[in-house]
Amino acid sequence: MLLFLDGDRFKSINDNWGHAAGDEVLKAIGSRLLALAYKQDMVARLGGDEFAMLITSRARLKRAATDREIRSHCAEDCMIAEGTPITTSVTIGYAWSQHGDTVQSILERADMHMYKNKGISKVRV
Repeated sequence: MLLFLDGDRFKSINDNWGHAAGDEVLKAIGSRLLALAYKQDMVARLGGDEFAMLITSRARLKRAATDREIRSHCAEDCMIAEGTPITTSVTIGYAWSQHGDTVQSILERADMHMYKNKGISKVRV
């Protein structure tokens, strides 16, 4: 299962506290995702505030538990350099590999699902 994760309100964090604070939030989200990953899972930052997590463990493929666990872990406050707590959150999209899929098509499906979960309609290019 591939998870596509997008940081919520990231532009607002950069605008209100600066890019250094935004970088701290990105590091915190990345660290939290790595802490949740099993040895055989993979976590990557795709760019900006977008992350991907490849879950290969069959024990972790129960979507609801995985979703709650990740969202809860990423919702913990992040302390920025000024000592200010910033509440973070992520929106998650999922995709499963189907016969004949490319990596790109799986990422696109997970991205579309993430936008659906945000309540935003994304136009395919």
